[in-house]
Amino acid sequence: MMPTAFIPSLHPAALPAGLDWHEHGQATLSGALLDYFERLDAGIAAFADTLAATPLRPPACLPPGVADRCGYLSSFPHHASLARPYANSSDDDPGCVLTPAACYHVYPRLAGRDLGDASVHTLRATCFRNESHFLPLERQWAFTMREIVCVGTQTEVEAFLHRLHGVVAGWCRRLGLRGRFEQATDPFFDPASSPGWLAQRLHPLKIELQVHDVAIASFNQHQSHFGEAFDIRRDEHVAWTGCVAFGLERWLLALLRCHGNDPARWPAPEVLS
Repeated sequence: MMPTAFIPSLHPAALPAGLDWHEHGQATLSGALLDYFERLDAGIAAFADTLAATPLRPPACLPPGVADRCGYLSSFPHHASLARPYANSSDDDPGCVLTPAACYHVYPRLAGRDLGDASVHTLRATCFRNESHFLPLERQWAFTMREIVCVGTQTEVEAFLHRLHGVVAGWCRRLGLRGRFEQATDPFFDPASSPGWLAQRLHPLKIELQVHDVAIASFNQHQSHFGEAFDIRRDEHVAWTGCVAFGLERWLLALLRCHGNDPARWPAPEVLS
């Protein structure tokens, strides 16, 4: 399924150097923007390493069964993008679901297991969401998400999210980004058509770090939803999960809005700490 519309936010001549905007909500980065993008991601990954996080390199797609167990297809079918091989596939082949959120690749790996300790993972994925419109770096069909995911007891997950909240807030300040934390109501749910119990189970607590009203990171507590869906246990009880997600293109957007287009004025990206 391809995106449904494209609404440009800037004339191509006004885009910063190193950003090329394409139809269907995709961007090409080069030069100083690409270098900053990679250094931001490296800083997050380096912090995840201090948590003894298991690094993962996920595939581009999820099997439909996995996406369904996550609750994505029943909750957000209008945002899903499907793919299948051009050759060697039949008309009744559903293909696979292009990754909508990086953390969805973590839970199937732990399915049916009883964890002896809290489990932390980090991964970077190109994610796809079919939106009504697209804006460069802000709202894209294809965008990059770096996540740090914790699977453990309620206490372990809550402590993980609390620690990351403080760490990311300090990182944001040191980069000179004027951010604020907001309790979020998830825009992927239509209150008129989505059961309230599912919204609460998937997103009982979601806090966003916003810069100029655009969320650049989110702190998500899933309670036991994924533990139940994938039969993951921690010390013989259903595991809780939580994740911190960084939208890397949106961090670039925040950089440009707060510091301008001249790379000489950008603060040096540092390790998240």
